[in-house]
Amino acid sequence: MWALDRALPTARIVTRWNDEIALALLIAGIGLAAAGAISFERADTTVDPLHPERSTALVTSGVFRITRNPMYVGMALGVAAFVVWIDRMQIPAEERALAAHFGPAFAAYRDRVRRWL
Repeated sequence: MWALDRALPTARIVTRWNDEIALALLIAGIGLAAAGAISFERADTTVDPLHPERSTALVTSGVFRITRNPMYVGMALGVAAFVVWIDRMQIPAEERALAAHFGPAFAAYRDRVRRWL
């Protein structure tokens, strides 16, 4: 991703739907994680990933027909939603405030240091 950003810095995905995309990712993530946990609960088996030896059932139905790791996929979608929201909403607002407060000093810093890694 870093190399792609360097090679195509103007190829960022910015739409008027960013908030909706972030919300959809968050809802999908929560839904997947919850569906996985509910399936484990119904099978009366452990959800604890630190002790898979305590499993009492192999769950292969429901969301587990699509992915073996719905709870992890759900968490990853939640992280994706956070990144979309923070990058498009929170950080730009902070940067506008810093630019207004520090003017050319912030502009020079912004031009010298990447927003992300």
